[in-house]
Amino acid sequence: MSLGEFKDFYDDLFITQMVRQTMRCILTGLQCLHKEAQVIHTDLQPSSMLFGMRDDSVLVRFERGETEDPLPRKELDDRTIYSSRLMPPSFGEPRITDFSEARLGEWKNTDWIMPNVYRAPEVILGLQWSYPVDIWGFAMVLWDLLQPKRLFRSKGSRGYSEAHHLAEMISIMGPPPLDFLQRCGETADQYWEKDGTWKNLAPIPDTSLERADQRLEGEEKQQFAAFMRKMLQWKPEDREDAEDLYWDEWLLADLIEKGEVVYDDKDAQP
Repeated sequence: MSLGEFKDFYDDLFITQMVRQTMRCILTGLQCLHKEAQVIHTDLQPSSMLFGMRDDSVLVRFERGETEDPLPRKELDDRTIYSSRLMPPSFGEPRITDFSEARLGEWKNTDWIMPNVYRAPEVILGLQWSYPVDIWGFAMVLWDLLQPKRLFRSKGSRGYSEAHHLAEMISIMGPPPLDFLQRCGETADQYWEKDGTWKNLAPIPDTSLERADQRLEGEEKQQFAAFMRKMLQWKPEDREDAEDLYWDEWLLADLIEKGEVVYDDKDAQP
């Protein structure tokens, strides 16, 4: 079962502590991909992350259910089409899957990647991209698992709109640095004046990261926003890597509370 399916069917079980535990595993996988394999996934989303199985009893229950209460099927001359049966929930360690869009980190990548609403700014603006696109994608997945609504909806009158997407990014991250826009060249010129003024091709929503958070409160909301800002950066080089993100105070909060990790506020390292 994917993380996306789990959220769709068991959203009430996807509490903050479970999200933390799940995403720590995903960060460990990203660290291995980036540092050891030197691979960029490019397509991180809840559907490409699957829960593992602690044992095969879940398959036995799945088989028994189909035997005792078969789902509808359609029999054709050359094949039979079966309805899909929901896999019983299993809580083994999650894994990153689906590497069909993966790229080697040593390549000079400039092609179009990532699901529309998950797309990093450097991809939209035509810059060469690398490992930080996965950090952006990780942030989008984390938000979607924890929050009831997506951070970026990016909808114009004709569906997905790059201008609306960029306007929403401005509302969450503030205006992009001028030197970043200069690196983007003519593509950025479609949306910004030479001095960095937004051309208003789409309205900038009146919101912020904290206001968009509809689930957390108080100090935890502030810590979560600080964690997200380590990843939501216009400049790819300003995003923290998977290893540094793993040791964030919000992500380790359940372990800190249990005393399994001692957190040092002075240098933000356990």
